[in-house]
Amino acid sequence: MKLNLTIDSGNSSTKLSLFDGDKFVGTERYKQFDAEMLRSFFARYDIGAAIVSSVVGDNAEAENFLASRVPLVKLSSSTPLPLKLRYRSANTLGCDRIATAVQAWSVNPGAASLIVDVGTATTLDVVDAQGCFMGGNISPGITMRLRSLNMLTTLLPLADKEGDMPLVGYDTATALRSGAVRGLAYEIDGTIGSLQAEMPGITTFLTGGDAAIVRGMLAHKVVSDPDMLAKGLNRILLYNEKI
Repeated sequence: MKLNLTIDSGNSSTKLSLFDGDKFVGTERYKQFDAEMLRSFFARYDIGAAIVSSVVGDNAEAENFLASRVPLVKLSSSTPLPLKLRYRSANTLGCDRIATAVQAWSVNPGAASLIVDVGTATTLDVVDAQGCFMGGNISPGITMRLRSLNMLTTLLPLADKEGDMPLVGYDTATALRSGAVRGLAYEIDGTIGSLQAEMPGITTFLTGGDAAIVRGMLAHKVVSDPDMLAKGLNRILLYNEKI
């Protein structure tokens, strides 16, 4: 059986994920998204359709290669979706945010969801119980916070995001790390608490490359899914195949 291919071209890497229908098969990560890489990938797998999501702009050569081989969906705010967009500047809405919102609605239909994606940037997006993407907030991710502290000051070093994170830092490295990571965790917890007061029963989904770093620090219950974006892309691809 031919496989569906989802392509997530992000700020730090490109992730190619395979699906057998709606069943997740696996993911491969690449430093760049280009036609040469795709040729090698297509030589190893039998692909039937593909969808591309990019937050770094167009890649005409790679997209032309895909379109010449399989039916291709290039995700944008104008792509037919199984939910409604209520974002005022939908044309500037990141494809990654659209895809994770679709996945949240697919697994939690008829109920409100908060989707927290912790990556290069951190996004916190809301889908209401009627299946409308309402919008959300964007703030720096962990690495961006640490790099900013290093680059915009004279003496602060660049701390690694992995390591000891005491409640109160005992040296400069732990002070920076705890400030960045715990600060983000408090931001997420605060958003969850405020939304629960306004939308009782809202479910929080946690995803993204750095989600595991903050997960254990959260006071609120979350549903973790590291492959949420890829699954959402596949949902959109399947939805468009039926139209």
